Amino acid sequence: APDTLSIRPGKWNIDSWLFVPQGFKLIIQAGTLLRFSSSSGLISRGAVFINGATDNPVVLGGRDGEGGKGLWQGIFVLNTKEPSIWSNVIIKDTSGISLKGWDLTGGTTFYQADVILNNVSFSGNLSEDSLNIVRSKFELNKIDIENALSDGFDSDFSKGVVIKGEFKNIGLAGGGDAIDVSGTTIDIIETKFKDIGDKAI
Repeated sequence: APDTLSIRPGKWNIDSWLFVPQGFKLIIQAGTLLRFSSSSGLISRGAVFINGATDNPVVLGGRDGEGGKGLWQGIFVLNTKEPSIWSNVIIKDTSGISLKGWDLTGGTTFYQADVILNNVSFSGNLSEDSLNIVRSKFELNKIDIENALSDGFDSDFSKGVVIKGEFKNIGLAGGGDAIDVSGTTIDIIETKFKDIGDKAI
């Protein structure tokens, strides 16, 4: 379709920001590994569809540096017309977005952008929230958030469910909540919490 951008499967090094303009959507297929530089990330004004397979997840991470993990800025999806749907995805080592006056507290942020996540894992986030959902509807099935410096999942003015989630090693900097909500209606079902610095919920 003319309004669809897709990334060919493969291992790709990304050195500048990926921007998806309004009116477009982005599709990432199984077999894709995106390695971002520390000053880059993904900003999308259209829905993002990530179609990993159980045995072949899509991985978004930083460029491994000398003797350390490569950090990258993360993902910001905003003002989308349709929900983003991610299946079998690994997001790791986000630092939070700081770009031209935008400073976001989340490694992955959905703002006025409904989202369905199936079997998605977030690890090694160094910003305030591994996952931040604002003014959106969400359905998080089997999300796994671990090794987060501060909070795990933060939701503001949203509505949704967390089913069979797993939160571990949250708040490595000294105090962090696994799930932190304000102005949000949330159902949490069959979810595990382990080694949480502050509150589970």
